Amino acid sequence: MNMFVAFISKSIVGLLCVVAACKLALAEDRAAQQYADTIFKNVKAYTINPAQPWANALAMKDGRIVYVGSMAGVEALRGGATEVLDLQGRVVMPGFVSAHDHLVSSLWLLSGVQLFDVTSIEQALQRVKEYADAHPDKKIIRGIGWTMSTLGRYPTAKELDRAVPDRPAFLIDYTGHDGWLNSAAMAAGGIDKNTADRQPGTSFWVRDETGQPTGVAVELEWMPPFIAAGAWQPEQMMRASTRQLFALAASHGVTAFQDTGLITPTALNPEWMKEDFRIAASMLAGLLKEGELPLRVQIMPMLKVPEANLVDLAEFTADMMNRYDTDRLRVRSLKVHPAANMESYGSPFVEPYAGKSTHGHFGISPKTIKEIMLQANRLGVDVVLHAWGDAEVRAGIDAIESSRNAGNKNARNSLHHLGFVHPDDYQRIVDLDIPINVTPTFSTDWSGQDEIYSRLLGEERVFAEISLYPNLARDGVNVSISADLPSSGPFETQAPLYQVAAAVTLRTPMDGERSKAYPPGRTGMTLEQALRAVTIDAAWQLRMEDKIGSLEVGKYADLVILEQNPFEVAPSEIHKIRVLGTLLEGEFTFREAEL
Repeated sequence: MNMFVAFISKSIVGLLCVVAACKLALAEDRAAQQYADTIFKNVKAYTINPAQPWANALAMKDGRIVYVGSMAGVEALRGGATEVLDLQGRVVMPGFVSAHDHLVSSLWLLSGVQLFDVTSIEQALQRVKEYADAHPDKKIIRGIGWTMSTLGRYPTAKELDRAVPDRPAFLIDYTGHDGWLNSAAMAAGGIDKNTADRQPGTSFWVRDETGQPTGVAVELEWMPPFIAAGAWQPEQMMRASTRQLFALAASHGVTAFQDTGLITPTALNPEWMKEDFRIAASMLAGLLKEGELPLRVQIMPMLKVPEANLVDLAEFTADMMNRYDTDRLRVRSLKVHPAANMESYGSPFVEPYAGKSTHGHFGISPKTIKEIMLQANRLGVDVVLHAWGDAEVRAGIDAIESSRNAGNKNARNSLHHLGFVHPDDYQRIVDLDIPINVTPTFSTDWSGQDEIYSRLLGEERVFAEISLYPNLARDGVNVSISADLPSSGPFETQAPLYQVAAAVTLRTPMDGERSKAYPPGRTGMTLEQALRAVTIDAAWQLRMEDKIGSLEVGKYADLVILEQNPFEVAPSEIHKIRVLGTLLEGEFTFREAEL
């Protein structure tokens, strides 16, 4: 009997021990669930959250922010396996968001000889010749950066033949829109006197008095010869661009961006454009699966030619939206690009250019802009409209208002660039609360733009219409700012802090004291507004404001770590602040050695 009692007693004790061990294990497991994966302490966290603008500590778990607050409060989330990083007073912000860049497929455009600083045709030819001589193995010579205004006139194929006589050469202007070709490049594309301009006044060849093309192709007309010369290799070039430019953007603190139309030489052919888009989307999905996508990416097809089937393009975009709809890779919008650049008198204006009878030209008519916006919005697709000249801006306002009146109240259609706003249209943007995106350096004195604008429109008109985005921000309009790489120039300009500096000072950051605020007497954005424009306001335009763009509990742990506080340096020095680290969902995508 005693042996039986002893056996029962031991069994009960054993069972109690097992229960106790289980309870302990469960308690430890619950505690582990409460502990953070990573804690940042001793930080100056600028949250972009007006309810809690600054914090001293952050905690992250499973890729999300689980704590924003004080040093004392974060200790409750510190467990044995928690990684703790002492940032020693450095600044942490939400990862930067770009609503307008071309990173998936633009490296090919930026490759080759760099001509951004040349000031004469002879200087350009000398640099091109040196580059060509140094690269005898290249079957095609490429370059970028020249401007008609700084060269003094449009250059010619015969002049370029002096530098590159033996193979095709394609030199793209500083905006990425116009091309300077040599005779071999024109021959590869079959370009001669009988070549018709695709859209006279918008997309055309500069010609001599006999009608012979002289070597400059305006508004992407150089793209078909580029393809014909065998220069376009989509899979190879897009993959190389994605890898290099995504890494560049991550080093600038970018965690999410919108690629507003793939930069490919197939943009003028709707069917070819769609095929390149499929290739790009599939490539990005593969990189994501392989864990090699350091940014959140939104890509969009582009309408560039009036002959495109609008219903088909809208349905194609909607289909891509259904196929790619995650927080890391998605399709949400369609880009409409209706006109050419100002220098060729292509960008449309309400009043004629100074001393000219032309108002510019719409490659895609205001009527078509309305039609594609209605088609897209009905399918849940937002539209991004390239709008530079004040007539383009007006056409965009009209289309957005028309779509809303048709019942598309939830569409987030936006105007991008917003170079010039007619005085009659400013209040319409405010009243309709139309979101806009700008590249601040496009309306500074960068590359002599101030002189170009004054020559084309006259100072009084330019000063009245340009750089109105700071005013719109003050009037409550959602404004995002971004670089529009490759059109903004060298790689360094892609950095959001570079564009922030330009937005605050209205100057060209890389030019230092040589750059003067433009236009004179205008006030730039406040630093708070400019930082919102590269975080939460840009996130809103990407329809991700509930997930990124501010440091708040529950949002993704997309962060940037800065060496200095933007609020504690001179506005002209903001672009020099080093990015020390960038995190996407709590994992470093860029990290300097000192962290």
